[in-house]
Amino acid sequence: MTERPSRWPATWPRSAWTGRSVVLIGDSIDDVDAAHAVGGRAVRYGDGFTDRSRLDASGHPVAGTLVEAVTLATALAGVSMVESPN
Repeated sequence: MTERPSRWPATWPRSAWTGRSVVLIGDSIDDVDAAHAVGGRAVRYGDGFTDRSRLDASGHPVAGTLVEAVTLATALAGVSMVESPN
């Protein structure tokens, strides 16, 4: 099992989500880095912490609304709805 990056909260499960099954929705460049650190993917939310122009320059998907972010995340995951690991 891959260890969590040290910046992850201790309450996050160690094995419920793994690598490519993870699509994180975040509003900062660090969020995407965290997802990639475990082999996951990410959608950036453009109306949050980081300036939208910086997110757009990253080359990763950027959503303008949370609904759009969930739509992009489910498409990346290849599912038609959000699934629980349990």
